[in-house]
Amino acid sequence: MIISIQGEHQAVADESDQKLTAIVSVRSPDADAASGTQERKGGVDLIAVLDVSGSMDGDKISHLRQTLLAALDLLGPADRLSLIKFNSEAQRLTPLTCISDAGRAAAQSAIISLTAGGGTSIATGLELAVNVLAGRRQRNPVCGIILLTDGQDGGPPGPLLALAAQARAAGANVSCFGYGGDHDSRLLENVAEAGQVPHLVPVSPGPFFHDLL
Repeated sequence: MIISIQGEHQAVADESDQKLTAIVSVRSPDADAASGTQERKGGVDLIAVLDVSGSMDGDKISHLRQTLLAALDLLGPADRLSLIKFNSEAQRLTPLTCISDAGRAAAQSAIISLTAGGGTSIATGLELAVNVLAGRRQRNPVCGIILLTDGQDGGPPGPLLALAAQARAAGANVSCFGYGGDHDSRLLENVAEAGQVPHLVPVSPGPFFHDLL
């Protein structure tokens, strides 16, 4: 078993009494072999919907980048990834791209360049993801949408639930990663339920993505 821990701070005072956030990844030694078996059986289409609104500034956007880079490590040449960022508007950073060396480099560059600012409209990001899903000319056997956000959206939840249900009807699960102690867990749980996947907080991204992929 391989365990890695990445904290939000490199060091803290010995006598400090505080809560810290960390990403813990637990992987078995044969995880790569299992992943390779899955790749031979068929690839994955993964659409990542990324909250870059002002409320995600600081540790949240940093942890979001770390989660995405962990996911990217688990994708192979048969898999495709599309990155969508949103604040009050949505923008597709990369189309569904095979994770070749060039595709991986492009995704890494887009992830590292993410910054936070502006308002929040989760619905715009999910809507664009559903459009990418529907517009595929070629389709891998497995498809998933992951929503990475703190859920701090002042809009009504109805449109989000409807979009998650549309994605599910099109064959894609919708999974949620909640960021920060102030993330709206109720909203994300409802969205994940509509997408038929449990609500997940980014504590152990490695096992999650192995389960998804």
